[in-house]
Amino acid sequence: MLTIVRDQPLYSTAAFAVLAALAFGPKISPKGIVLGLAGLYKSASVWWLWLTGSSPKKECSRRVVSGETWDEFCDSLKAAGTVLKLPGTPQDPLTQAEGIRYLSRLTRA
Repeated sequence: MLTIVRDQPLYSTAAFAVLAALAFGPKISPKGIVLGLAGLYKSASVWWLWLTGSSPKKECSRRVVSGETWDEFCDSLKAAGTVLKLPGTPQDPLTQAEGIRYLSRLTRA
């Protein structure tokens, strides 16, 4: 088995599940295929970081220090707030204020 860093396998059993599903037909559930693809993506990401001389921990630190994580959080919050502007949403001030309050409580949790 190929190893990258600290005995982390280059390919996971989930990746094998995806390959088996593609090779042998629908013996594996769609959920298994999605989880397998996610595992394959994670392995490929770690492999790419290893090739570039980085690690997941260094990458997370870089994203926090550069402000990239905060920007993504704010963009996600803004996207969630667009629900308040949908056509079926009541537009009276009280309901809009309650929607904003609810959204702020979700971010606190």
